Amino acid sequence: LDCRDGVWMWSEVMPSDMWPGRRAWHTTCCVSHSLCVVMGGYVEGRVAFDAYIVDIERQIAHYITLCDARTEHTACCRVASDGSALIFVLGGTRDNFNYIRS
Repeated sequence: LDCRDGVWMWSEVMPSDMWPGRRAWHTTCCVSHSLCVVMGGYVEGRVAFDAYIVDIERQIAHYITLCDARTEHTACCRVASDGSALIFVLGGTRDNFNYIRS
């Protein structure tokens, strides 16, 4: 969803080869007007250990391996005046969702 000249429009992103897969129970945190971080979640039947720094304008993503799998979590971002960013990830679970099947 994009707002140009006060008009909201949906636009399609044509991803590169390296792009976050379809996922549920993940979190996304914007760190600038064109960069966001997509992390964790449930991907293809497993809890994900990954994160992607996604450049919306250039339509590219960079893969990062996380030290801990996480789903059903939340995150917030603090951007400093020098442009550096800290992302705080809170809560969540490493469960494989066996409780959903019962």
